Amino acid sequence: MTKQITRVWSFASDSNPNVEHQTLKYADGTTSCNCKGWTLRLAADGTRSCKHSRAVDTGTADQICKATHSYLIGIFAGESDAWLGWRFNEN
Repeated sequence: MTKQITRVWSFASDSNPNVEHQTLKYADGTTSCNCKGWTLRLAADGTRSCKHSRAVDTGTADQICKATHSYLIGIFAGESDAWLGWRFNEN
């Protein structure tokens, strides 16, 4: 089963500025991340989180990310199409 992605955030790694981590938000409101904090830690209740996914959940990700990308489905030029929007932070 594939979940529909609604938004992606890119974060610079604290340990290596040449590495970026991507945090995904899905249509059902859940998140995932490809950082070590997310992939290596599993809570007793089976959930995962990391500082990047917590930033998404608390609404602060836009202020600290390098870039964000929304996947919105809508009407463009009279035709149904996927709208892809990137926004880069000037941090």
